Amino acid sequence: MKRVFCVLLSLLLALSGGGALASGIVLGGAPAEPAAEATAEPVVEAAARPAAPAQYAASVAFAPLAVEAQANGDALIAGAASPVAAEGKLYFVAGGAVYAYTPGEAEAEARFALPQGVRLLGGETLWGFDAATGEVGPFTAAGAIDAQARLDAAQLAAYAPYGVCRSGDFLWMLAYDAAAPTAGEEQLVRFDLTTGDSEVLSMPYALEIATYKDGGVLVLWQDLQRITDSMGTDLGIVVDAIDAQGAAAGNIASGLGAQMGGIAYDAQGDTLYCSGAGEIKQAQPDGTLQTVAYAPVTTSMTRPAAFAGGVYAVEGDDGLVLRAPGEVEDSQRLTILGGLMDDTARAFMEETGAAVTFDSSRVLTSSEAVRNDMLSGASDVDIYVLNVLLGVQPLMEKNYLAPIESEALQADVASMYPQVAQALTMDGVLYAYPQQFQLVSWAVNEDACEAVGWTQPTPTTFSELLSQLALWEAEYAEQYPDYSYTQLYLGGTQLLSQALTQYALMYATDDAPLRFDTPAFVALLEQIEGMDLGEANAEEMSTEELMSSVMAALNREALIDTLTTDVLTVSDDATPRKRPIAPMVFTEGETPAIQASLSVYVLNPNSPRLDLAVQFLEYVSAHPDDRMRIALHPQEDEPARPADYEDKVAELQGEIDALSAQLETADAVMVGELQDAIAQYESQLDVLEATYWAVSPDGIRYFRELAPYMTLGLNADFFFNVEDASATEALNDLLLRYLDGQLNAQQLVAELDQKLEMMYLEQM
Repeated sequence: MKRVFCVLLSLLLALSGGGALASGIVLGGAPAEPAAEATAEPVVEAAARPAAPAQYAASVAFAPLAVEAQANGDALIAGAASPVAAEGKLYFVAGGAVYAYTPGEAEAEARFALPQGVRLLGGETLWGFDAATGEVGPFTAAGAIDAQARLDAAQLAAYAPYGVCRSGDFLWMLAYDAAAPTAGEEQLVRFDLTTGDSEVLSMPYALEIATYKDGGVLVLWQDLQRITDSMGTDLGIVVDAIDAQGAAAGNIASGLGAQMGGIAYDAQGDTLYCSGAGEIKQAQPDGTLQTVAYAPVTTSMTRPAAFAGGVYAVEGDDGLVLRAPGEVEDSQRLTILGGLMDDTARAFMEETGAAVTFDSSRVLTSSEAVRNDMLSGASDVDIYVLNVLLGVQPLMEKNYLAPIESEALQADVASMYPQVAQALTMDGVLYAYPQQFQLVSWAVNEDACEAVGWTQPTPTTFSELLSQLALWEAEYAEQYPDYSYTQLYLGGTQLLSQALTQYALMYATDDAPLRFDTPAFVALLEQIEGMDLGEANAEEMSTEELMSSVMAALNREALIDTLTTDVLTVSDDATPRKRPIAPMVFTEGETPAIQASLSVYVLNPNSPRLDLAVQFLEYVSAHPDDRMRIALHPQEDEPARPADYEDKVAELQGEIDALSAQLETADAVMVGELQDAIAQYESQLDVLEATYWAVSPDGIRYFRELAPYMTLGLNADFFFNVEDASATEALNDLLLRYLDGQLNAQQLVAELDQKLEMMYLEQM
C-alpha cells in the first residue's frame, strides 16, 4: 500500500505529459488520488493560415537588442527564448530573429530571421535543425541551413520531440511516439550525422537533455525506483550522463527539487548548472548541488538553458534570465522547505531585494520529522510547508512552532472559511498560513454519458454506484472499450480505499474512536465482494507495470470521475462537459463530505530571520492569486482569467487582422481560403472566451454549492498521516488480508474497530 502511494506521488509529477512535471507538489502531500485537472487551454482546431507571399519572407530589419548588464553580467533580456551556446557566445531567438550576445556587452546583435520550424543547435559553431526536411548543419549568413546531414524526414515525423541538442557528430532528441504519446514511454533518439543512422533508446520519464562532452548528453529524468526506495521522501529527479554510444555514463546530480531544471553544461569548467525555485545551482563532484546564485526564476523544469562566457542563461517567465555564478550572500535569504516558487514569491524578491528559495529536494512527512529538523542544529530552513494532515496540529499542541505575530494575517485568516481558520490556529494563536488550497470533487462527464447512451440517474450512494458499475460491465464495457464507468486503475483496492476514506471523513470525531461495524458499511463490503472488478495486485507488480496499468485506466474516458475535478476551473461550455458532484454517501439522505487539501506555511522558531519570514507571509496575504482569493474567502466571487489570457486573445486577433488585410487584394480562390481561416480563428476566440479560466463563473458557483460539505479531514487524520508508522502498517495489513480473501467483511470491520480503538486510547 505504501508503494502505491509512492507511485501515485510520481503520477502527480508525470500526468501533465509533454515532458513536464505537474505543478502543485507540496512537502508532505497527503496520499491522494492522481492530481486534479489543472487550468488547461481549450482544445481547438488550428487554423491553416495561407502562406505569406515569398517577397515578404525576409523583409523585416531586426535592430540590436539593448542589454543592461550589471557588473557581474546579470541581465534580463525581455522576450528572448531558446538559448544555446556556440562560438563562446550566447545565441537566442526574439521577435522571430536570431541574436548573438557576448556576456558583458551592452547589446545583442541580430543575425538573421529564423526560418519557421527551425531549431537552434549549439556547439563550436551555431547550427540549425529543420525537422520538416531533416536538414542539419551550420547557418549561412542569410539564415539558411548549410546541410551537413539530411535525416529521413519520414522517420522524423514518427516522433513528437520535446528536446533536441547536438553533441559532437550526433543529434540527440527526446521524443514521444507521435502516434501514441504516453507518459512513461519517452524515447532518447540518437542520430549519427556522419552516416544518418539512428538508434532509439528507452528513457522513461525523461524531462530534459543537454549537450555533454565527447558526443554524449545529459538527461534530466525521474527515477521511479528512488521514489519507491525512499517511500516518497525523494522525488527521484536526477541528471545522468549518456555517452556517445548511448550507454549510461554515471550520475551527475541527484536530489533535484520539483522545480529544478534548465540543465546546461559548462565545457570549460566541466560542470553542470541548473536552476529553479529562486536558485542557480552547480553540480559538485559527489553529485550534490551547491547554490551559486539567487535569481527570480520560478520553475526551470523543461526550460531551455545554456552556459556561455561565464554566464548561465535560462528561459524564464519574462524572457531570458542571465546570471553569473559566484559567492552568495545569505543574510537576506529565506529558505522554504517544500512548496513551489510562484509569481508572488518572485515579485517579493524583486520588490524587496531579498532572496527566497524553495527546497523541494527532500520531503518531511510528519511532525516528528519537522521537529527533528528544527532541532538538528544543521537546518537552515526558515519556513516549512506542510499538509495540515501531516503533523501541523501536533506541532501546535507541543509548542514547536513560532507564533505568527501579525495583525494583518490574523485579520485575513478571520475572513476565511471556518474549516480553514480552525486548522491554522490553536487557543486563539495563529501558527500557520495557507500556502495551497484545493477542493476537488467527483464529477459526471455528461459528454461521455451522451456518447454511450447512458441515461441512468446520477448516483448519490455507494450502493447505487456499485449497481451502476455492474450494469456498465455487463452491458456497455465491451461495446465501448475507450470508456469506463469510473477510473478503477486499482480495482477493488481503489473502491475499498474510497469507501474507507469517505466513511472516515463523514463519521470520525475527536471524542470517540471510529467504528466501521455498521449495517451500511458491512453491506457495502459484501456488495464489493460479489463483483468481479479485475483486481490489480499492486504488491506483485513492478513499479513500471503498476504505472502502466494506472495510465491505461486513466486514458479511458470515465462517466464518473472520482476526485480529479478541480471545481474552480469547471466551465459548462468546456469539452468534455463535467458537472461536479459530491462524493458518495452510505445511506440515502446523508450529508456528504468532500476532503479539501490544505498546505500551510509554518515558521521555524530557531530561524534568525523570523521578521523577514513574517514579512514574506504578509506579502503573500496582500497579493493572493485568484484561486486562493476565491477558494479561501466565501465573500469573494469575482472570476479570473489566466495570466496569459490577454496575450492569447491578442495573438488570435492579430492573425484575424492580418488575414483580413489580405482580403482586399486577394483573388477569388484566395478569398475563400482566407475567409475559412478567419472563421477558424474566430471560432478559437469564442472557445477561449467561454472556457479559458483560472477561476470560472461556473466554477465559483459549483464551489459555493459544495463548500458546505468541505472538510479537511482533521478528525480522520489516522488514514492519511504517518505519525505512527507501525499503526499505519497494521491497518494496511488488515486491508490486504481482506482483499486476499483471508478475512470476510464481518472479520475485517471487527479487527478495524479493535485497531482504531487501540490507536484512539494511545493518543489520549
